[in-house]
Amino acid sequence: MPAVEAALAGADGVEIDVRLSADGVPVCSHDETLLRTAGADVAVAETPYGVLRRIRVGGAVAAPGLSEIVATVGNRGRLIVEVKRGPEPPAATARAVGQVLATARPADVVVSSFDPALLQVLAGEQPRLPTALLTTADNTSPELPELARRLGCAEVHPHWSATTDRLVRAAHSRDLAVVPWTITEQNQLGRLTSDLDGAIVDISVDPAARAPERG
Repeated sequence: MPAVEAALAGADGVEIDVRLSADGVPVCSHDETLLRTAGADVAVAETPYGVLRRIRVGGAVAAPGLSEIVATVGNRGRLIVEVKRGPEPPAATARAVGQVLATARPADVVVSSFDPALLQVLAGEQPRLPTALLTTADNTSPELPELARRLGCAEVHPHWSATTDRLVRAAHSRDLAVVPWTITEQNQLGRLTSDLDGAIVDISVDPAARAPERG
């Protein structure tokens, strides 16, 4: 939660990663376990939410619930919720996340995933919830925007190194926003077109700095 607060102090929004606890509660955790982040060798998917809440990092809950994150963000910025795959079926994960967001109704949210099946379930059950197809650095297929459209997505989130001018044009021609991930060095911004709709970053970015125009 302190990290979310810090991000909102200097950015347009925040991106988080979500998994399901053993009792089906969406919680914020990038890794499958809390070993790296909290020194606790417990698997998120095998641990009930009540137990996860007792694990702390610097006095804060190590894996807060998605509902807590939504309440903290409020209308202060955009919330990107990347849904990680766990051992449960993708439909179960999609439904749990979709229900939390449908109840909380955050002002500006998009749910992203690498898993097309999960996105398809969300599109069917929560058609008003914007979704985004995530892709890896080695996925440079020109069919990516078309796949995202078939899945009912509003956005594509390609790896920054695979975000080409051609991809951006193809996505925009299908009314898809393009938000690459995850920029960790300032010079990576200079390699991207200025026609992006946003970017997921792990660095401070000078708002006056713009990527060069490219043909």
